[in-house]
Amino acid sequence: MNKKSFLKIIIGSFLATGMAYSSGAFNTEIKSYHKMSTYELQQHIEKLSQHGEVPFDMGVELIHRWSNYKV
Repeated sequence: MNKKSFLKIIIGSFLATGMAYSSGAFNTEIKSYHKMSTYELQQHIEKLSQHGEVPFDMGVELIHRWSNYKV
């Protein structure tokens, strides 16, 4: 393997890893909240908010559910 192809492999692996992390593929907490009921999501956000750790997307999901709630 020559130097040029080795550099291409290294750069490609860095790009692929960066894209995977930025997509949230390695953050299971963000992915799992979509499966929660609205009540479970509210309880989970309440626990996280006491420590100031609520992910933005999770808060937006709860607001979206509240705005679409039908009585």
